[in-house]
Amino acid sequence: QNKGVEISLGANAVSTTNFSWNTTLSYWKNVSEITRLIIPETGVGSSGFGAFGTNRLRLNESPTSWYGSPTVGGLPTMYENSQPKFQMSWRNAITFYKNFEFSFLLHTSQGGYNASLNQELTDEGGTSPDWSDKAADGSTPVGVARQLGQPGITTRQFIVDASYIKLREVALYYNVPMAAMPSAWSKAIEGIRVGVSGNNIFMKTNYYGYDPEASNFGNRPVGAGVDLLSFPSSKRFFFHLNINF
Repeated sequence: QNKGVEISLGANAVSTTNFSWNTTLSYWKNVSEITRLIIPETGVGSSGFGAFGTNRLRLNESPTSWYGSPTVGGLPTMYENSQPKFQMSWRNAITFYKNFEFSFLLHTSQGGYNASLNQELTDEGGTSPDWSDKAADGSTPVGVARQLGQPGITTRQFIVDASYIKLREVALYYNVPMAAMPSAWSKAIEGIRVGVSGNNIFMKTNYYGYDPEASNFGNRPVGAGVDLLSFPSSKRFFFHLNINF
């Protein structure tokens, strides 16, 4: 069972001869729950790496919650959910001096958790920035003390907050005034538009890794959110030239 809500609010905030601003704010969330289960409770395929975190099919619980050690009463401990608590986007389109168009899209995902092996891998390779810091015992490097198999390390170490804010899209265009073009051009050409745009330009997050949005198992309903130093979302830049005849 999926229950959620989507709310969107749009407005033409400003509209004058030389300046206009259209803005849209969107909010959405989803909560999943298994309400009927005709098989025994079980882990979900390759949705994790054992002690690093896995999903389970458990009656009256979310199929995207994380489970792992320690085991209590024969059952694994349940941790946070890979589904974010909510997501929001803010889209803006601004026109100024009649011929310039500027737009951007900010997106945030809050409260979702990944099963992340990123810290474990850099610790094992000795490349973590703080690897040589001393652990609580004063002698063991922290890069060794927090690896799986060390005293006190459970799945809690690997279920991490994957919240982020991204500048998903940004663009600037200029519509060339036909009055400024030679008369021969203006007879043959209806319009010229030049510009530059980009995707995934900026990200703010406390996540340890390349990209909290990345997943080794893709974007699937159950079993996503496992990050084994996954390749990040591509940062792309485009240059545009549109000529209408």
